[in-house]
Amino acid sequence: MARHLFVCTNTRASGKPACGRGGGAAVVAAVQRLLVERRAPADILVTPSGCLGPCFDGPSAVVYPEPPDGVWYGGLAVDDAPGLVDHLMAGVPLAERITGRPGSLEPADQPVDEPVDEPPDGPSGALPGARGQ
Repeated sequence: MARHLFVCTNTRASGKPACGRGGGAAVVAAVQRLLVERRAPADILVTPSGCLGPCFDGPSAVVYPEPPDGVWYGGLAVDDAPGLVDHLMAGVPLAERITGRPGSLEPADQPVDEPVDEPPDGPSGALPGARGQ
């Protein structure tokens, strides 16, 4: 299956972190270099992209086509290039860098029905020092 990796290399921050400044272009170069070294098929692609959304988790990337909405990565570094190439060539995702899809309602590693922890002083809305009234 042909896969396509898009890596954010956006450098405009408008007051926020930017993937390009965080090493996005270096990740693209490292992945491309490894694909050449490993003689990857021509239908495996790596493309620098504009903003993918999660600026604070960058450098960010996504691999398509992977059901249902691609495999999203965050916090990437040049050292992650071998794992990204493994995903592109063999379909083995780089598990430690997978994040939730931007705009999803929950993080990728947190179940939807996980209970919310109560604060140490009781249920939300209780005043400190208040006793059952």
